[in-house]
Amino acid sequence: MKFEKTIMFSLLLNFTNCMPGSQRDACRYNLQELKNRCELVSLFIASGPSEESMNRSVESDFLLFTQDCVKYYNRLEDCKKEENRYIPSIYG
Repeated sequence: MKFEKTIMFSLLLNFTNCMPGSQRDACRYNLQELKNRCELVSLFIASGPSEESMNRSVESDFLLFTQDCVKYYNRLEDCKKEENRYIPSIYG
């Protein structure tokens, strides 16, 4: 009976693309989209935009991405809380 439950649970995780882990892992996994946007901002800054490309829409997009980057780092700090290490979670 116990073996069957273990097999069913592992099949469920495989077919639903879920991964067991800690709350910290789940929190970081959920921040992937913000992390990608933040990396775009760093690439934009590193490439040094030309004057022609710095119109109003680009400036507003840049500010929006910068705000996302700040949100990402604030939420990442929340993920690093010690109690999140010991809370089990399923994510994916």
